[in-house]
Amino acid sequence: MSSEYKDEDPSARIERAGHEIRLLAAGLRDRPRLARTEVSDATSTERLEPARLAYAISELAGTHHRTFVEAAFRALLKRAPEPDETEAHLARLTAGARKVEILGDLRWAPEGRRVGVHVRGLRARYLLAKATRVPVFGRLLDLCLDVAALPLQPRHLRAVETTLAARDEATQETLQGLNARIGILAAQVRTLAEQAAARTTQFTQRLDDLHATLHQQALALHAVESALHTRIDAAEKAVEEGRHLGERQRERLEELEFIRQRFYAINHWAHSLETAFARIDDTARTREGELAARAATLALPALAAEPPSAQDQQSWDEAFASALPIHAGVLAFTCGRDWIERLARRGFAVVHAEPNPVLAEAARVEGVVVEPVDANELLRRVPEQSVDGISILAVSSVVRTLPLVDLLDASARVLRANGVLLLADAPGVAALVDDLRGLRADARIGVLPAPLFHAFGFAEARRIATNGSVAWLLRRAAA
Repeated sequence: MSSEYKDEDPSARIERAGHEIRLLAAGLRDRPRLARTEVSDATSTERLEPARLAYAISELAGTHHRTFVEAAFRALLKRAPEPDETEAHLARLTAGARKVEILGDLRWAPEGRRVGVHVRGLRARYLLAKATRVPVFGRLLDLCLDVAALPLQPRHLRAVETTLAARDEATQETLQGLNARIGILAAQVRTLAEQAAARTTQFTQRLDDLHATLHQQALALHAVESALHTRIDAAEKAVEEGRHLGERQRERLEELEFIRQRFYAINHWAHSLETAFARIDDTARTREGELAARAATLALPALAAEPPSAQDQQSWDEAFASALPIHAGVLAFTCGRDWIERLARRGFAVVHAEPNPVLAEAARVEGVVVEPVDANELLRRVPEQSVDGISILAVSSVVRTLPLVDLLDASARVLRANGVLLLADAPGVAALVDDLRGLRADARIGVLPAPLFHAFGFAEARRIATNGSVAWLLRRAAA
């Protein structure tokens, strides 16, 4: 109790509480009805956008039981409740706790204060609900609230009665459908029984036919035995001829031994050739890595002296970040340090793929995970529907090793529902390194039609054009 009311006369305190009760009773007509249909509950939940920070209390208190608890968590804490949290709040509702008390506990908990959602009309009702917990005075206040709400009870009862009648009607329709299905299944069982009887008759006839066939086969077998005796005599003669043929074959084997030795010599030469080719490939890979590192070493100070325009990245950053949820998980490919710092400052969990060690070290930012692999390898490792966003600022560098059709397929696979893919081909460190290595190729993403992206599962495709550069912001279809 605050110090300004500590010395107040008890009768004046009761009169002041009665005045507050009458003011709150005047607003009881705005309290949500006790019953809502399942469609309205689902619609209320759909209105709880993750980025929304202002609600009316009727939007949150208009649902019931588990739907109410989940909606309260998603609106006030911007996350789904854990199973134990759901059960705890359901137990409170079962014990008779008011919805405004649960909403207030979530809103003014440490996590709720950090999110900072504003719920119009919640503070006064929450304080009033907490006041009902005060001994003696709380019981009197609770009784007054219940008396003030009595005129609304008949309307609530009629709404509950209508809801129960609608659910009973739906149950009856379901039972009728099940009965009709049972009748169909019974007719199918009778049909199967008739078919089984017909199959049994056919099987008996077929068995008689097999007996007759076996008798004919026995006669044929006797004829075959006679023929075998004749063939055995002929085989004995052939064996004798085979002995003579074996002698001739031994002579041929001596010639084959010489050929075998020559084959071993050729095989040894082929193995030596494969070893030489492997060494050449290793040398080429080493040379390629050295060339890439040298190109990166030259490109970084050049771009530092004359950096590309930041207007493109500013526009892309705003469009990309506004489409992502708070603390989103993001994959970044062919992006410079400026872009990585932008993402990190927004609180995103960033994984940066960069196989070039010089570029990886130059783009290292605190809190950002750097994977020393290319886009193809990282996308292959990432599980399905596990990230919220992917940014690629130099598409031409990526499509050298991963064709655009495979890049779009892999991106759609790892993105969650409503995930975002940013495709751009802007001048930057990755493009300059490719130019120095002679590998630059224009991806021409600016001429791609929007319906092309729909074929890969992206429901929304928006062009972003700044300073002559074109980028695409793609949103994956909802599940």
